[in-house]
Amino acid sequence: MDQLGIPRHYVTTGCLALMGFVLFYLVTAWLFLTLLPASMTFSKQVKSSERERGTAEAVARAKTSEQRPAEVHIHLQDLKLWIDKLNLFKKSRVHILRGVTFDFEPGKLNVIMGPSGMGYNI
Repeated sequence: MDQLGIPRHYVTTGCLALMGFVLFYLVTAWLFLTLLPASMTFSKQVKSSERERGTAEAVARAKTSEQRPAEVHIHLQDLKLWIDKLNLFKKSRVHILRGVTFDFEPGKLNVIMGPSGMGYNI
């Protein structure tokens, strides 16, 4: 091995370096998990009779509440949307929307539609 120029303890050095990386990762992960707050919530399974009763109570509460949520009217005028596509030799701009004006009114169903197959691949 000495004739090939390979250090004498190359396996030991690699193993020690690997153990150092693993130890560093574990200490760093432990520090982040203990110092940064994380909240998780789990929902419990509800029986169908409880679910129906809860739904009825929620509907009754909503009907009796006197405050209605504020209605929002959204108006967008001359909306333009494009993607800058980089090719090997040139930069091109692909227009997705050009000068579109529309209103979203409260209480109405709004649908944005286009020809089949548009926008999946550019």
